[in-house]
Amino acid sequence: MRLKELIYLLGFQPRIQTWGHEVRRFELPDGAVDYAQWLHPGESRKEIRAADVESLREFLAPGDFCVDIGAHSGDTTVPMALAVGPQGTVLALEPNRYVFPVLEANARLNPERTHIVPLRLAAAENDGPLEFEYSDSGFCNGGRHQGISKWRHGHAFQLKVEGVNLAELLQREHAER
Repeated sequence: MRLKELIYLLGFQPRIQTWGHEVRRFELPDGAVDYAQWLHPGESRKEIRAADVESLREFLAPGDFCVDIGAHSGDTTVPMALAVGPQGTVLALEPNRYVFPVLEANARLNPERTHIVPLRLAAAENDGPLEFEYSDSGFCNGGRHQGISKWRHGHAFQLKVEGVNLAELLQREHAER
């Protein structure tokens, strides 16, 4: 644990910060793809690469239905959506309300090439509220640390999120797929 994380765990925390995004364009062999890059300073710069899409096409085909759990900003969701094409669907689950708007932006980009359904939910055993922990006041890096002491994981920023039983959601709302 770093010193600043210890200070945060003791209750001395900076105010919550929010970050926007910028749209970047990537030239792929089958055409340009736009991607909304989250501007959180702790977020790595993402790339949409043809090789990643091709790797996904080894097990995803046009028209497939797939799920990205913990989609974050959509850096895996977008390549998955390119692999399944606009006739397919990527259900993208991301419970973090601070990064979710970026995932929504990515779902709206490239509509002629992708079909992404973003849901502000966490995959869980049961439907209902959960508490995730993050390492910074911008909620970039974190998740659920059930059964692990906060002194061990060092994530001092708590975020209430909504959980959903994924199997039940899929049966209820996407049984035809």
